[in-house]
Amino acid sequence: MEYNVLREIAESKKIEIREIANELDMTPNGFRESIKNETIQLKKLRRLCEILHIHPNMFFDVQKGVYLNNVHAQVGNNNKIVLENKDREIEMLRQRLTDKETIIQNKDEIIQMLRSKLDLGMVATSKEKYGK
Repeated sequence: MEYNVLREIAESKKIEIREIANELDMTPNGFRESIKNETIQLKKLRRLCEILHIHPNMFFDVQKGVYLNNVHAQVGNNNKIVLENKDREIEMLRQRLTDKETIIQNKDEIIQMLRSKLDLGMVATSKEKYGK
C-alpha cells in the first residue's frame, strides 16, 4: 500500500500519522519510510491494522493468490476474496442454519408445553374457586 493511501485512510478515521507512529514506537519519518520501502515489521503491521481497523491484505499484492487456513483465495478488484472451497463453506453455513432452526423449534415446543400447563393450572384453579 502506498503511504499516501495509508495517510488518507488514517485521516478518514481522524487518526494522525504521528499518533500511529507513536503507538508503533516509531518516529513519523521512520514510519513513513518503512511503509514506503515495505520494511515494516510484522508485529507492527498487525498493530497498524488494529489501529486503523483494516485487513492486512491491503498491504500485499496478492494477484497470484494467497492461502488462508489451507484454503486458496484470490483477491481481485475491490479486495473481494473468492474462495475455491466455497461449496464446503456454504454447506457448513447450511448446517449451522439447520442447527439454529432446530433450537428455535425446540424452544417453541417448550413454550407451548409451558403455556398448556399454565392454562391447565388456571382451569384447575377456577374449578376450585367456582366449582366448575
